[in-house]
Amino acid sequence: MKKFLILFLFFYFSLSISAKEVPLKIHFLDVGEGDSILVEAPTGETLLIDTGNFISGFKVSQYLKEKNIQRLEHLIFTHPHLDHIGGAFLMVQEFSVKDIYDNGENLPKQDIYRWYEQLVRQRAGYRVLSGGDELSVGEFELEILWPARPFVFSDFNVNSLVIMIKYNDFRCLLMADATDQIEKTLLKTGRDFKAEVLKVGHHGAGDASGIEFLQAVSPKIAVISVDRDNIRGYPSAETLERLKKSGSKILRTDQSGTILLTVDRKGKLTLKEER
Repeated sequence: MKKFLILFLFFYFSLSISAKEVPLKIHFLDVGEGDSILVEAPTGETLLIDTGNFISGFKVSQYLKEKNIQRLEHLIFTHPHLDHIGGAFLMVQEFSVKDIYDNGENLPKQDIYRWYEQLVRQRAGYRVLSGGDELSVGEFELEILWPARPFVFSDFNVNSLVIMIKYNDFRCLLMADATDQIEKTLLKTGRDFKAEVLKVGHHGAGDASGIEFLQAVSPKIAVISVDRDNIRGYPSAETLERLKKSGSKILRTDQSGTILLTVDRKGKLTLKEER
């Protein structure tokens, strides 16, 4: 009887522990001017998309350390603008990175890009991503929606990697700095772009987040990564108005700080703002 009781308790507590669900976590980091998004799979794998600028790359590094993250399974750079790759020069050397990706954009002949090429593109595990590619990260998947190959355009923003995060029935669409030019091109494909969460393209600039595109995505939450008193006037009043009319809850890193979104297996969203 005593042995039976011990076995019963062992299996009971084992099942209780295994039943405790770990959610998908998406962190929209407050990096000031730029983008950086950390995604943690329920099974523990980590993905970082962009690393902020030269100044805020340190903040990204500190944030990961606070979360006891020492290794990245995947590091993706959506395009070579310095507010997206600036932190690479710290992050790639400070953390263990298994696989590293970008969009393969031709780089300007400047020292900073020569150093980026040496640090990122010449290392083992580097790969170019383009529309149609897919990556599995633990229990969630990434679908690359853009750019096309060969490049149709010669603009860093327009050639940004557009990424859909898929976790069971949950969808999160990351637009990087893609503009309405790409939104219209994507809509012509006729595919389903509906997503609960939209990372707004080009920091909320007026040349992104068109009405038809917002109708197609129909996001419940729209996240804008932008610095306070942005020198370019982002986000634009027109874009904010379009987002409001779409019915989206607008969250901005300049107002909320880092934004943490957790998603359980059934798609229930929980939101936490730093400020």
